[in-house]
Amino acid sequence: MHKFPVYITIVSILFFSCQRAQGEIIAYWNFDGDFGATVGGPSFDLTAVNGAAAGVSGGRFGSAASFSRAASQYAFTGGNVLAANSDFSYSAWFNFTGGDITGTNRFFVLETTAGDTPSTTGAWTASLGLRDATGTDIAEFFTHPSLAFGTSPFVANQWNNAIVTYDADGGTNANTGIMRAFINGDLIATYDNVPSTTAVGGLVIGGHRAGTGRNFEGLIDDVAFFSHALTPTQISNLQAMNAAQAMAVPEPSSLVIAVLCSGVAVIRHRQRSTRRPDARSLNPLA
Repeated sequence: MHKFPVYITIVSILFFSCQRAQGEIIAYWNFDGDFGATVGGPSFDLTAVNGAAAGVSGGRFGSAASFSRAASQYAFTGGNVLAANSDFSYSAWFNFTGGDITGTNRFFVLETTAGDTPSTTGAWTASLGLRDATGTDIAEFFTHPSLAFGTSPFVANQWNNAIVTYDADGGTNANTGIMRAFINGDLIATYDNVPSTTAVGGLVIGGHRAGTGRNFEGLIDDVAFFSHALTPTQISNLQAMNAAQAMAVPEPSSLVIAVLCSGVAVIRHRQRSTRRPDARSLNPLA
């Protein structure tokens, strides 16, 4: 009587494995039971620091990871989630419960780092933090070697989705890329002519690249890194998770990310069948 949701879950897991083999999903964590990588393999398993917990109820989809700023909690992997000057995207859901942000306080959802340990080295190719801006709490995107390239208000004590896409050779000028940032599906910033991005050697979730000092307060769920720039349709699909949740399908995030990958497979099939010399002409974000 309850076999259908089970089949959906099994198919999602198999699809994840298939897409991982094709190199489309670099790493994905759903935090339903622990900090192990749901997709990507053991090299992307996260280590919880200072008591950070996974499998906490109240997640955006199932359970989530919980972080306390007072305890300087975060999770870290030495897995290389991003390569230098290559296409990528990342998506993360966050629920900030730290109250009104004041002064110069900053709360990081995630940030890439260098080496296989948290480091102050400038390798924040992917960076998402929260801070106050003249009385309004905002989400702020960074990428190395630039400073902030996008900001947007967010709503505390509820789930927000953040996405960044990067087309490594999509910039207006030669040998530059283009980066876009989205909050809850809305495009909030476009950064053209991005210089060559920096290779990273690890990822901190619930804190910034040094681990402690700017830690998050609240819940984080369904963090994923992709080896391509998500299309507008794929970004919309991420926001459509509400529909899957309303149908009571367990872990709808797995299904939706699988749909994202299937969209990429269709695009690649069309590229092969038409044999166009410029693949960027098929990219809606280019």
